[in-house]
Amino acid sequence: MHQVWANNVTASGVNYASMLNTGNFVLARQDYVYLWESFYSPTDTILPTQVLNQGSILVSRVSETNYSNGNFQFLVQSDGDLVLSLVDVTHNFVRYKYWQSSTFGAGFQFFFNQSSTIYLMARNGTILDLISRNPVSTTDFF
Repeated sequence: MHQVWANNVTASGVNYASMLNTGNFVLARQDYVYLWESFYSPTDTILPTQVLNQGSILVSRVSETNYSNGNFQFLVQSDGDLVLSLVDVTHNFVRYKYWQSSTFGAGFQFFFNQSSTIYLMARNGTILDLISRNPVSTTDFF
């Protein structure tokens, strides 16, 4: 047998798994409390209603069929800046920052809401940077 996926939740207490309409895959207890959610373990994709907290990273994949880490990463840094970078995968360091929000000390969460608006929010709930100024039709893409 070859394991293709694992999470950090122990089997005890997990009553069921469910793929929610949002695309969030959850492991839950019998009382509907989520013990683990895929939205809190981002990989190479972000979906509507998903939030990226400080330290969360999206990493591109190598190709359409190779899901190994690619050369690009998108993250909310611990200093509050939102950054898109070119990464040296072999040596695991940032080569070049393509774009950054310049929200040092303020950025807290990156939101992709259901109406396809993308923005960076401060800890107090203030929108710091509206990333997508012209939302697209959700019926066309989601």
